[in-house]
Amino acid sequence: MKVIIKGIKNPEWVNKFFPGESILTLKICNKPLIEYYLDLVYYLGINEVLITSPCYNKDLHDYVARELEWGFKIRYEQSAEEESINQLKERYSSFFDGSAILYILDAVFVYYDLKNKSFKNFLDFNRDQIISRDSNDSRFFCRDISSIYSFYRLSVSIIQKYSDSYNLLGYEHIDDTCLVGKGVVLQDQNSIGDKVHLGNWVFVSKNSFLGEGTIVGNNAVIEDGVEVRESIIYQNAVIGQ
Repeated sequence: MKVIIKGIKNPEWVNKFFPGESILTLKICNKPLIEYYLDLVYYLGINEVLITSPCYNKDLHDYVARELEWGFKIRYEQSAEEESINQLKERYSSFFDGSAILYILDAVFVYYDLKNKSFKNFLDFNRDQIISRDSNDSRFFCRDISSIYSFYRLSVSIIQKYSDSYNLLGYEHIDDTCLVGKGVVLQDQNSIGDKVHLGNWVFVSKNSFLGEGTIVGNNAVIEDGVEVRESIIYQNAVIGQ
């Protein structure tokens, strides 16, 4: 079996809130969506992936250079915006070569649990299968990322319920509900509440507080006296009064 990850034209909300970012590289709990897909491919034991997107994206192309790191072959191609599955088959006939294909479409988030050793049993390796927002296959539990609100709720749900289900490498747990990356500086250890996720090299000044449902990206700075709750602070941001 092989996998095709078919990207989509960026939704307007992505362009508005994350200019220059592709939805496939959008960070969910500081991990790009494409890496959740590639983790799934690895644990299913599939050895070849084709990633397509309507617009060329250097960050996506860089995954090709990292294929040894992932342990399987990765190919990246720019595709037509509304290309159908049949058109994909025609354009990339050498990739298909009679293999069964798992299609991941629409840039949906796919729920899976890497702790569950039998989770790969959900896949029939002998026939084509589709994971998409319109999939009616009960084995594939997906969430459409259709707005900034759904992006936020998805991110919070991973922290609150599913943080142990995915490879969120480089993070340590504080209590049972907070994930903290490497190089984080908390000037006051009481400055974070429950169900908070801090990326790498985050600086949180004294007299600040990050409450439940807050996600902070890599290299962000939270200045003195700031209080944040139920928010996503993207990487490299500086939040002050």
